[in-house]
Amino acid sequence: MKNSKCDIRQMKTKITVRVLCFFLILLSFCPITAMAAETEQKTVRVGFYPCPFNIKDENGHLSGYAYDYQQDLAAYTGWKYEYVEASWPELMQMLKDGEIDLMSDVSYTQERETEMMFSSYPMGTES
Repeated sequence: MKNSKCDIRQMKTKITVRVLCFFLILLSFCPITAMAAETEQKTVRVGFYPCPFNIKDENGHLSGYAYDYQQDLAAYTGWKYEYVEASWPELMQMLKDGEIDLMSDVSYTQERETEMMFSSYPMGTES
């Protein structure tokens, strides 16, 4: 009689293991969609003016050192850029007035530091 109880337990265990394995295999074939938390992408208004660092071709494609640098920043921060085109003096005033958020080729001066923020790391150097 002892053997029959052990045999029944072993059979139940085997059936349980097989059922679990079946469901695990079945789940491996079912697609599971991961839902990432939706985060609002920040839109940054960037000043863009014609110069050797900012180039716009005949098809309207933007390029140049400043543009490429800004694209690397966007990839790192997740920012979406909205480019605002104007002359450098017009964009400088827009930056001071808070109408744009970012502009390249603005040299650091103590006077400008009172009106706007500068990054801790320079985009380049000049002498």
